[in-house]
Amino acid sequence: MSVTLELNPRTKLAALVWAASFVLLLPPLASWGFAGLVLAVVWGISPQLGPRLLRRVLEVTLPFSAAVLLVQTIFLRHPDAEPLYGPLNFSRIGFERGLSLSGRVTSVVVLSLATLLSTPPASLLRALDAAGWPPALAYLIASPLLILESFKARVQAIRHAQQTRGWRLGGSPLKRLRGVFLLISPLITTALIEADQRSHVLAQRGFRAFPRRTTLLPVPDAAWQHWVRLALVSLSFVQLGVVSWIWLQSKI
Repeated sequence: MSVTLELNPRTKLAALVWAASFVLLLPPLASWGFAGLVLAVVWGISPQLGPRLLRRVLEVTLPFSAAVLLVQTIFLRHPDAEPLYGPLNFSRIGFERGLSLSGRVTSVVVLSLATLLSTPPASLLRALDAAGWPPALAYLIASPLLILESFKARVQAIRHAQQTRGWRLGGSPLKRLRGVFLLISPLITTALIEADQRSHVLAQRGFRAFPRRTTLLPVPDAAWQHWVRLALVSLSFVQLGVVSWIWLQSKI
């Protein structure tokens, strides 16, 4: 079950957009500190959500950060590259770039997962409908969350089915890779079939017959949250403008 924070889902989306543009302005250590601050705030607000969020963040960001640091520091050649071993080099510039990139990505991942884990998909869809978003756009944003739980259950079912056919966990890396394909292939096939079925059902119900939908159970939305969203989106545009200006100045 998702843990719901007392914010309208649209306010969370606006905060996510602002934070994603804000981390582009931060230096390497500050971006990592920002990610840690968000984790601490979420943990303080919801002790049930905090451990789940931390586990998911580590699962996603640790392999990515290790790969980025390795490539930027050792495999890519920078002006300050020093011989390390054979064709490999060590670069402090590359290390700083890798640290900066992985920190920014980690911050965005933390914010995205916090939004995902704390927002029931049905609430997000109702909030977008109440705001007058086009039905197709609202469903496009909320549909990945709606099918996430069913996908998790489907992966488990496929895994059990493959195990009954003789597939065993563990073994050599090649065997593990083959096991991944045994899971992905039927998952993609069933996902495509379900997407086709969903599209037919939505078309039969006249999903896009009207430019907007009326929700019978709107998500509570205080007036102050409207102004907070407006401020966050405006700041996002300003921050993206600053980032673009800095990038252009570095190219001149």
